[in-house]
Amino acid sequence: MEVWIAVKGLRMAMRNDHSLTLLGNALTLFVRYDQGALQRKDPVQRILIVHDVRR
Repeated sequence: MEVWIAVKGLRMAMRNDHSLTLLGNALTLFVRYDQGALQRKDPVQRILIVHDVRR
């Protein structure tokens, strides 16, 4: 199942594509991040991941 995860409290230096990709891969299988929120440097960033619900 694909799920959007909202990430709050990231420092400004962590609001970039590399950091969001690393964070998504640390959680599970990373798909993509919200590019609009990243460009605006919103305080809440969103990451799309694949969550295995069979377990």
